[in-house]
Amino acid sequence: MRLMLPHEPLLVKTVASWPAPSSTPSSGTAAPSRSTWRERLTRYADPAHLAVDPAVELGDALVARLREDVVAGMAAPAPGVVIAPDPVVGTVHICTADAAGNVVSLTQTHGGSFGGLLSVPDTGIVLGHGMSRFDPRPGRANSIAPGKRPLHNMCPTLLTRGGAPLFWVGGAGGRTIQSNVTHMIVRVVDLDATPLEAMEAPRFHVETAEPVLVEEGGDAIVVGLRKLGHQVKMGSRFGSLQAIYFDRDGSITGVADQRRTDTIHWT
Repeated sequence: MRLMLPHEPLLVKTVASWPAPSSTPSSGTAAPSRSTWRERLTRYADPAHLAVDPAVELGDALVARLREDVVAGMAAPAPGVVIAPDPVVGTVHICTADAAGNVVSLTQTHGGSFGGLLSVPDTGIVLGHGMSRFDPRPGRANSIAPGKRPLHNMCPTLLTRGGAPLFWVGGAGGRTIQSNVTHMIVRVVDLDATPLEAMEAPRFHVETAEPVLVEEGGDAIVVGLRKLGHQVKMGSRFGSLQAIYFDRDGSITGVADQRRTDTIHWT
């Protein structure tokens, strides 16, 4: 099994201990998001086709460089540039656990709607359209090549504490998955929010170019981002997360995002 390069863990490490206004804790992750998205869209692809070590990408040297980039960007705010847009969404995610402590965080995606709009005869299996996730321009990290896997947005995440399960999370929502999962982790692990509080809190998303898209209801985040010099646009709520949290007393809490009407939550 070949692992894809770690964009979302890199974002979490870059954000870790980042000073953000206490009233708008998420606003401090906008600049790190832009920096790590630039790494993802210009340097990352199938590791089998790159001379890049995924372990090095989470090393202190790269994180320190990205933090310097963030500081420079915050000192001289700029809108950035679009590198490789991808408007397609169409994903589902489940988190589940049993009494024996077995846990699963699973994402399944066809891309947009019905994927490639083709099915295998007599099976009912609809083919995806993963080719759309390649960069069609030659000479780039994520350009098309034989036997190569494209970048994807799926981000099923498993966190442990002392070797035991702590927090299982993942979701749907195209490229916003990376931002949404990071917001959930930061709020639960760093800001001591309950899983439900973290799930319901307003989110924002930004890649390499602004404006930063903030969910409706995120007025405090908008204020915090503008104070930091970001361009901001408020819009409808996006994405859909599912999470399971293992508390210290042994209890298990499952949380299902209500941003989509087709969310299912069993306890």
